[in-house]
Amino acid sequence: MSPSASVVTYYDSEVITRRNTSEPEIWITMEYCEGPSLQDYINTRIQLSESFSVKEVYEIIDNVVQAIGHLHSQSPPISHWDIKPDNFLFTHGGILKLCDFGSASRIYYEPKREAHISAAQDELNSKMTLLYRAPESLDLWSKQRIDTKADIWSLGVLIYVLVFCEMPFEANTVEIIDGVPRRFRSEINSCPEPFAPLMAVVMKTMLVKDPQKRADIFTVSEALSQITKLDSLTRPSEGLETQRPRF
Repeated sequence: MSPSASVVTYYDSEVITRRNTSEPEIWITMEYCEGPSLQDYINTRIQLSESFSVKEVYEIIDNVVQAIGHLHSQSPPISHWDIKPDNFLFTHGGILKLCDFGSASRIYYEPKREAHISAAQDELNSKMTLLYRAPESLDLWSKQRIDTKADIWSLGVLIYVLVFCEMPFEANTVEIIDGVPRRFRSEINSCPEPFAPLMAVVMKTMLVKDPQKRADIFTVSEALSQITKLDSLTRPSEGLETQRPRF
């Protein structure tokens, strides 16, 4: 993967085999980000009862979208599959960078057979964090494709957390599969007025239960740019390799 200002830089790696061990170890050298994680930053604001300003939220979103866009622009696209505040680190200069690629993949899941569904369930459980998982990754019997669109759902959850300083769903599989965030379960929602345009974009393009109707990161970026006035991502040219199926 090519370098990006929004993703921690990879420098080198080596496979180490220790004495009296049968399994080798993979050592990876990556950029050091000495600042806190985005989750630490959010926790501090919650403890101080200080909500984020619109400007702060827009700046964070810009960094996060740039990182996801970089992954999804690769050939074939890379799904991170664990987009959450814990996996974004601040550098000394205050730049937010995506890290932890243990869950990242260039494949997609679309299991049809029972054995494949069982295998996919085990693999996805080890890669994804429940509170940020897309509905299709939890309801494998729906036999929907699980790919980069799962990152878009996670992005929507992350933005919701920045706006409301709370999770949109309980750690409940049925509630997440249902796909309706707690603040939007009635016609009268409690969204702060300054964030209403942003949350309208989130609900229309990101927190969409059907992955086929959920936007890709480039459409999301374009929609966000209309309200944040920040630059949108450039959609990759046609001809990129596509992700291959797991089964």
